Amino acid sequence: AVIESKNVSGIHVQSVFSEDKITAQNFALKYELDRDFFNYEDFLNTIDIVYIKSSQMQRDKYIRKALEHKKHVICDVPLSLDYEECKNLITLAKRNNLMIFENVPMLYLQSFGQLLWMVKGNIIGDILSFKCSISKNNFNNLDKKSIMEIVYYPICAVLKLLGNKYKDCKCKTVKNDVGDFVYGAIELIYSKGTAFIETGIDVSLEDSMVIVGTEGTIHVPDDWWNLGYFKVKRRGEHKFKRYSFNFDGNGFRYIIKSLLQTINNKHEEAYQMNSAEDLQALYSLLDKLKEDVKN
Repeated sequence: AVIESKNVSGIHVQSVFSEDKITAQNFALKYELDRDFFNYEDFLNTIDIVYIKSSQMQRDKYIRKALEHKKHVICDVPLSLDYEECKNLITLAKRNNLMIFENVPMLYLQSFGQLLWMVKGNIIGDILSFKCSISKNNFNNLDKKSIMEIVYYPICAVLKLLGNKYKDCKCKTVKNDVGDFVYGAIELIYSKGTAFIETGIDVSLEDSMVIVGTEGTIHVPDDWWNLGYFKVKRRGEHKFKRYSFNFDGNGFRYIIKSLLQTINNKHEEAYQMNSAEDLQALYSLLDKLKEDVKN
């Protein structure tokens, strides 16, 4: 995040907080930051925007405290494991004219906006099927993402592209001999189509997104969540047409840029997952997977 911020004008990362004093000091030294803190309130008093990267169990506590101190928030997902608490945090942010931006770069990319616009514009007709896969293997091992964070990406894509009014949901998980999660599949049934999501840990999946419509197909190969390009082939055409976009770094710079633009009222946050309908559908799916993982 610190390195990515150097590519965004108008922002300066100056402070770091950790409950462990040595960790905060080492981080500040490594990235040449102005100050380090091990008291969270003291830290919040020195900044305007905070990026919260913490364990899932503490995340909502840090978010709430930041909002109470009138700070904009970028944070990992989900904001909370509890739907009501997540809803309360978003309500608190809106009440104080603050922003909570999820650390899901895809939601802030021009390419995702273009893809969404084209799908909503019926360039491939009515959606018959949506398939995508994503594995923990695709992320830096140091990132320590949970399965709930990883599956957040495809769920966001499905709900934004196909909507939140699915008719039914089927979830299946597979565990290894010691009971740890290995693979999960979610199937959503819509009135006129289906969506299928695969996710896994240490499982080789074909990481791509394919959207099939009545009038054509959209294909996003490889790491579709970075969405550097996608291909469209309409019915009757023999070749895919490629739409390419810039994607630099790990994507975090696009979150920062979008947040700054929104704060400056240059545009509204377009693809956030914090509308009441999206949030309810999102947590319904997360809860279903979480329950399956437990059993």
